[in-house]
Amino acid sequence: PEKADVLMSEWMGGLGVDENMLAPLVMARNRWLKPGGKILPERVTAFLAPVWMRFFDEDLSHWRTRPHGVDMSVVADITAHEPLMTQMPIGPEDILSTPQEMWSHDAYTCSLEEADRSFQTKLSFVAERSGKLSNLATWFHASFFDSAPLITAPDAPETHWGRFVFPLERAVEVEKGTPIDVEFHCDPSSPGSCEFFWSVKIGDLPVERHDSRGFTQE
Repeated sequence: PEKADVLMSEWMGGLGVDENMLAPLVMARNRWLKPGGKILPERVTAFLAPVWMRFFDEDLSHWRTRPHGVDMSVVADITAHEPLMTQMPIGPEDILSTPQEMWSHDAYTCSLEEADRSFQTKLSFVAERSGKLSNLATWFHASFFDSAPLITAPDAPETHWGRFVFPLERAVEVEKGTPIDVEFHCDPSSPGSCEFFWSVKIGDLPVERHDSRGFTQE
């Protein structure tokens, strides 16, 4: 029954909210944190950037080459709609446009209604260089008072989180200045997990839609 001075919780998934643990954190805060008490971490912000991942692209392409004379393209089709938590390296040369914020949550002020819902964002990028695009990469930034933040970005020290990436069906050649429009949903589905929807519109190409509960094409 006592109130606590400090509430510490490692509730973050690869893009912050995807382990569906923000709402329990808010409920714990409302029940047990003293007025003026501290929460670790204080704020978690998720970011997204369009990237090329050479190793992933090569793996996906392999299943479309009829290895050993067998049509294994269904493996590529399914994999292109599955999020992947990965330690695969992503260098500055692989990021096509400046990362943008998806959402940000203050542990002191976030309401239960805000924490227990579908998280959605629409982002518009412009390719800052020519190159290939094969994935959307996501990560988070967690702040702790005046201490060093915990960052899982490609240019940060490695952690067990790595990056959470969301594939395209195949790599696309993109010219500098090409618009890249992204819509992204993270939907709580069960304790500890979420389902995802992402769509990508690259220049004049048709919209490409992905859903971790199934997939559709346009």
